Amino acid sequence: MNVQQRIKDLEDQLAELKKSLEVEEKAEWPQDGGRYYAINDDGSIDGVSWDGDEFDLGCQQIGNIFRTEEEAQAEVEARKVIAELRATEGRVEVFAASDVCYGLNVSGMVDIEDGTFDFFLAWESQDAANAAIDKVGEERIIAAAKHLGRL
Repeated sequence: MNVQQRIKDLEDQLAELKKSLEVEEKAEWPQDGGRYYAINDDGSIDGVSWDGDEFDLGCQQIGNIFRTEEEAQAEVEARKVIAELRATEGRVEVFAASDVCYGLNVSGMVDIEDGTFDFFLAWESQDAANAAIDKVGEERIIAAAKHLGRL
Protein backbone atom coordinates (compact mmCIF):
# COMPACT_ATOMS: atom_id res chain seq x y z
CA MET A 1 0.00 0.00 0.00
CA ASN A 2 1.39 3.36 -0.94
CA VAL A 3 1.63 6.27 1.46
CA GLN A 4 -1.09 8.33 -0.21
CA GLN A 5 -3.58 5.46 0.00
CA ARG A 6 -2.69 4.91 3.67
CA ILE A 7 -3.27 8.62 4.39
CA LYS A 8 -6.66 8.47 2.63
CA ASP A 9 -7.64 5.38 4.65
CA LEU A 10 -6.67 7.10 7.89
CA GLU A 11 -8.62 10.23 6.94
CA ASP A 12 -11.68 8.06 6.21
CA GLN A 13 -11.32 6.34 9.60
CA LEU A 14 -11.01 9.71 11.31
CA ALA A 15 -14.16 10.99 9.57
CA GLU A 16 -16.09 7.90 10.74
CA LEU A 17 -14.88 8.35 14.31
CA LYS A 18 -15.91 12.02 14.26
CA LYS A 19 -19.40 11.04 13.04
CA SER A 20 -19.82 8.46 15.76
CA LEU A 21 -18.69 10.98 18.36
CA GLU A 22 -21.23 13.53 17.11
CA VAL A 23 -24.01 10.93 17.38
CA GLU A 24 -22.85 10.02 20.87
CA GLU A 25 -22.78 13.68 21.94
CA LYS A 26 -26.29 14.24 20.60
CA ALA A 27 -27.71 11.27 22.50
CA GLU A 28 -30.00 12.40 25.29
CA TRP A 29 -28.39 12.20 28.67
CA PRO A 30 -29.13 10.87 31.13
CA GLN A 31 -31.11 7.96 29.78
CA ASP A 32 -33.32 5.53 31.71
CA GLY A 33 -31.15 3.28 33.80
CA GLY A 34 -28.09 5.46 33.15
CA ARG A 35 -25.89 6.51 36.02
CA TYR A 36 -25.31 10.05 37.15
CA TYR A 37 -23.80 11.64 40.24
CA ALA A 38 -25.52 14.13 42.53
CA ILE A 39 -24.25 16.26 45.40
CA ASN A 40 -26.03 15.86 48.73
CA ASP A 41 -26.68 18.72 51.15
CA ASP A 42 -23.63 17.69 53.22
CA GLY A 43 -21.31 17.74 50.18
CA SER A 44 -21.15 13.98 49.82
CA ILE A 45 -21.76 12.48 46.39
CA ASP A 46 -24.13 9.69 45.44
CA GLY A 47 -24.21 7.65 42.27
CA VAL A 48 -27.83 7.51 41.15
CA SER A 49 -29.65 5.52 38.48
CA TRP A 50 -31.80 7.77 36.29
CA ASP A 51 -35.45 6.80 36.06
CA GLY A 52 -36.96 10.23 35.43
CA ASP A 53 -38.69 10.46 38.80
CA GLU A 54 -39.26 13.64 40.78
CA PHE A 55 -35.84 13.43 42.46
CA ASP A 56 -34.03 12.99 39.14
CA LEU A 57 -35.91 15.84 37.52
CA GLY A 58 -35.30 18.09 40.53
CA CYS A 59 -31.57 17.40 40.37
CA GLN A 60 -31.57 18.10 36.64
CA GLN A 61 -33.47 21.39 37.04
CA ILE A 62 -30.88 22.80 39.44
CA GLY A 63 -27.85 21.47 37.58
CA ASN A 64 -27.06 18.80 40.15
CA ILE A 65 -26.37 15.95 37.74
CA PHE A 66 -22.84 15.05 36.74
CA ARG A 67 -21.57 12.41 34.32
CA THR A 68 -18.68 11.37 36.55
CA GLU A 69 -17.91 11.36 40.23
CA GLU A 70 -14.84 13.48 39.45
CA GLU A 71 -17.03 16.21 37.90
CA ALA A 72 -19.22 16.20 41.00
CA GLN A 73 -16.17 16.36 43.28
CA ALA A 74 -14.82 19.35 41.31
CA GLU A 75 -18.17 21.09 41.80
CA VAL A 76 -18.10 20.42 45.56
CA GLU A 77 -14.56 21.84 45.79
CA ALA A 78 -15.56 24.92 43.76
CA ARG A 79 -18.52 25.53 46.08
CA LYS A 80 -16.26 25.21 49.13
CA VAL A 81 -13.81 27.74 47.66
CA ILE A 82 -16.63 30.21 46.95
CA ALA A 83 -17.99 29.79 50.49
CA GLU A 84 -14.54 30.31 52.01
CA LEU A 85 -13.90 33.40 49.87
CA ARG A 86 -17.30 34.85 50.76
CA ALA A 87 -16.44 34.47 54.44
CA THR A 88 -13.22 36.51 54.20
CA GLU A 89 -12.90 40.00 55.62
CA GLY A 90 -13.35 43.00 53.36
CA ARG A 91 -15.42 41.25 50.72
CA VAL A 92 -17.90 43.56 49.00
CA GLU A 93 -20.84 43.36 46.67
CA VAL A 94 -20.38 45.55 43.62
CA PHE A 95 -23.55 47.41 42.82
CA ALA A 96 -22.37 50.22 40.58
CA ALA A 97 -19.66 50.81 38.04
CA SER A 98 -18.37 53.60 40.25
CA ASP A 99 -17.63 51.21 43.13
CA VAL A 100 -13.89 50.87 43.71
CA CYS A 101 -12.82 47.39 44.69
CA TYR A 102 -10.40 44.62 43.83
CA GLY A 103 -11.47 41.44 42.08
CA LEU A 104 -10.06 38.16 40.91
CA ASN A 105 -10.01 37.61 37.18
CA VAL A 106 -7.79 36.19 34.47
CA SER A 107 -5.26 38.98 34.93
CA GLY A 108 -5.06 38.57 38.69
CA MET A 109 -5.82 41.44 41.04
CA VAL A 110 -7.08 44.57 39.36
CA ASP A 111 -8.44 47.89 40.46
CA ILE A 112 -11.87 47.89 38.82
CA GLU A 113 -12.58 51.54 39.43
CA ASP A 114 -13.41 52.11 35.75
CA GLY A 115 -16.39 49.74 35.90
CA THR A 116 -15.12 47.28 33.29
CA PHE A 117 -15.10 44.18 35.38
CA ASP A 118 -15.84 40.51 35.14
CA PHE A 119 -14.62 38.69 38.18
CA PHE A 120 -15.23 36.00 40.69
CA LEU A 121 -15.62 38.03 43.89
CA ALA A 122 -14.42 41.44 45.06
CA TRP A 123 -12.80 43.03 48.09
CA GLU A 124 -12.60 46.59 49.35
CA SER A 125 -8.80 46.70 49.22
CA GLN A 126 -5.94 44.91 47.60
CA ASP A 127 -4.70 43.86 51.05
CA ALA A 128 -8.06 42.24 51.82
CA ALA A 129 -8.04 40.46 48.45
CA ASN A 130 -4.49 39.19 48.99
CA ALA A 131 -5.41 37.99 52.50
CA ALA A 132 -8.34 36.05 51.02
CA ILE A 133 -6.05 34.46 48.44
CA ASP A 134 -3.55 33.51 51.14
CA LYS A 135 -6.28 32.04 53.35
CA VAL A 136 -8.06 29.99 50.68
CA GLY A 137 -5.12 29.21 48.42
CA GLU A 138 -4.38 30.52 44.96
CA GLU A 139 -4.33 27.07 43.33
CA ARG A 140 -7.73 26.19 44.78
CA ILE A 141 -9.17 29.51 43.61
CA ILE A 142 -7.80 29.05 40.10
CA ALA A 143 -9.11 25.46 39.91
CA ALA A 144 -12.56 26.60 41.08
CA ALA A 145 -12.61 29.49 38.61
CA LYS A 146 -11.67 27.15 35.77
CA HIS A 147 -14.31 24.65 36.81
CA LEU A 148 -16.93 27.38 36.87
CA GLY A 149 -15.82 28.62 33.46
CA ARG A 150 -14.45 31.91 34.76
CA LEU A 151 -10.84 31.41 33.59
